[in-house]
Amino acid sequence: MITEDAGLTPPSGKINVAILLADGATMIDFAGPWEVFQDVHIEGGGRTHDARMPFRLYTVAETSDPIRASAGMRIVPDYSFENAPQPNVLVILLGRRFDRAMHR
Repeated sequence: MITEDAGLTPPSGKINVAILLADGATMIDFAGPWEVFQDVHIEGGGRTHDARMPFRLYTVAETSDPIRASAGMRIVPDYSFENAPQPNVLVILLGRRFDRAMHR
């Protein structure tokens, strides 16, 4: 935990973090990074969880249609490649399916 102001507060607004999803994604591969980012808080940033969190997290897939993750779990992406906000950070999962999606 950083207790001093180390210049880590974004200059304005939140830092956009997009997590790429595709069919066959393994749950831990996208849920793990999501949890890590959502646990970061800026002390003195406000009273609510959202006010203290410097990141805006969202999922992105090739389309906005639901994808099937491991064991068939259905996930609805927040955005498609076409309408997603510009990310500052892009979390890309490994695997053949993701390789194909990224080259489209």
